[in-house]
Amino acid sequence: MILKRLDHAFATPLWLELFPATRVQHVLSNASYHNPIIIKPEGIVYCTNKPFRFESLWMKEDGCSNTIIDAWGFPSYESNMVLASSKIKHCGSKLAKWSQSSFGSIKRQLVEASKMLGLAEEAAAKGAPYDQDLFTTSSPDESHSIFESILPVVTVDMNRELIRSFSRDEVEATLKSMEPFSAPGPDDDSLLFCRASIQECNHIQAILVDYEVVSGQKLNRDKTTLFFSKATSPDTQENIINLLGVSVIKQYEKYLGLPSFVRRGKKASFAYIKERVCSKLKGWKENLISQAGREVLIKAVIQALPSFAMSCFKLPSSLCHDIEVIVCKFWWGQRGGRRKVHRVKWHTLCRSKLEGGMGFRELNKFNDALLAKQEWRLATNQDTLCYKFFKANFFPHCSIFEAKTNMGSFAWKSILKGRDTIQKGLKWRVGNGRSIKVFKDHWLPCVGSDRVLSPPLDHDLDLKVVDLIGHELHCWNSELVGDIFLPFEAKVIIAIPLSLVDTPDRLFWPMNRSGAYSVKSGYKLLRESDDTETPGTSNHFGNREVWKQIWKLHVLNHIRTLLWCACCDSLPSKANLFAKLKEVTSPHTSFMELMHLDFKDPSCIEIFANTMSLIWMKRNRVAFRDVGLSLEKIPD
Repeated sequence: MILKRLDHAFATPLWLELFPATRVQHVLSNASYHNPIIIKPEGIVYCTNKPFRFESLWMKEDGCSNTIIDAWGFPSYESNMVLASSKIKHCGSKLAKWSQSSFGSIKRQLVEASKMLGLAEEAAAKGAPYDQDLFTTSSPDESHSIFESILPVVTVDMNRELIRSFSRDEVEATLKSMEPFSAPGPDDDSLLFCRASIQECNHIQAILVDYEVVSGQKLNRDKTTLFFSKATSPDTQENIINLLGVSVIKQYEKYLGLPSFVRRGKKASFAYIKERVCSKLKGWKENLISQAGREVLIKAVIQALPSFAMSCFKLPSSLCHDIEVIVCKFWWGQRGGRRKVHRVKWHTLCRSKLEGGMGFRELNKFNDALLAKQEWRLATNQDTLCYKFFKANFFPHCSIFEAKTNMGSFAWKSILKGRDTIQKGLKWRVGNGRSIKVFKDHWLPCVGSDRVLSPPLDHDLDLKVVDLIGHELHCWNSELVGDIFLPFEAKVIIAIPLSLVDTPDRLFWPMNRSGAYSVKSGYKLLRESDDTETPGTSNHFGNREVWKQIWKLHVLNHIRTLLWCACCDSLPSKANLFAKLKEVTSPHTSFMELMHLDFKDPSCIEIFANTMSLIWMKRNRVAFRDVGLSLEKIPD
């Protein structure tokens, strides 16, 4: 700890003769114990009229907005630019006077606070316990009865780690992580739900009081708000407001970045996503970004914006389509009202790069894959509070896969939208057989069909796997299995191993080695199912090796993208123009046919790709009457 000023400047007598007014100015700094110094040969000239600076704390006061409105409405007859400048100057002057009367001198208060901090640092350096009251409660109370009902979870090792002395690096990291206009530490906002009755509000009030006593923290009632449903009477609202002593709001617009209430106009509730996408694109100059650069921006920014909302809600299909149209226009370089030809379908662009696409996302399918993750968590983590809440309210007497879709909130109905995705690939691993329905669930270890194909009898429709097992010997009832199933299925069932202990049935996702569902595998399943059901979409699989070879080339990204465009016949060439106008058939060999040629040396393809890029660049410059590149500069 430095208790004496060591920041000085030295000068020779000759310097002082030449510059007798020289002064040294110390600049205050909170980042170091040392103060920067400025040597001013002309002396220190104190500015009487300091420049105007807007303080962020003003926005917390109502007087700030009122002052701005009054100052801006001051009448003036000057021109537009001079009028704006004079109004800004007049507004600043009024704000400065209002701040002086409302807050006093902020600079003086900061200086006084800095002096107090310096005194505290000096006291700490001398060993005075100036911070002894920081971690003691101002209202001590006996709370042993509360602690007795709480199970201890802090172990001896954890407690030793918590009470150890903090290091300098920890203090430095904590100070640097503090935001300039927010309190240190993470936000922990909470939503409490209860009936609009005095009795339940008294219970909540008592719980909060106990929390304040035990934790030593106080509830900030200035930041606490109430929201009542439409069915709450005005008298009840008034009584609860007087009891809790907090303000009321009409509607929470957003909570954690999501709309708090989704009403019938769902597209309007999520319109902010489309607005954010448009605002991002307006800041990018697509004419200055190559198509490869636009690919990175689409994948890393645009398609990531709606992911959080799509993981909780099912977005309207029309909204997803609008966002895809915006992305597609940006990809093809369309600006404003000027139209451009989209030479490759959006469905094709959304294929993986190994299948001839660009790997963009179909938002509807990606939305379903994200919601299927929530469905998977509820189906596999049945000890969580979230699962217990949903089960008690929406499927108390059945499994989540049998829950009805005509009841519940929009969030619950959105989660059920992911159920179809889960059921397309979900499988059961046989344990005791109590949870598996023989003729409805996927449980056979077959490659072709994992569901039973044998026709069921009327009394066998609700048959479960447990009914096929002889539990005394822990083996299959071979006679019963042979009577119910076709011979080939009976053989498969008998071959399934059974546990010698009572093991519950388990769900697993066969598309992942871990057996757990992932959004990536779910989206891939939806894409493959769509390609299988759509006729005439299997040709792209035959060119898989060609696409793989293109994207592995050691060339610049825009060259790989140009080669992809050429192989997709999406370049604005004469051959593609003929195909567009349907006048004649081009006699030229396509790039895809050229890529199918056997290049023994991979470097030949790279030379070909670089040469093609230079030729295409020269062609465009000549076509648009720009300075062309000399052919001699193209490598041999």
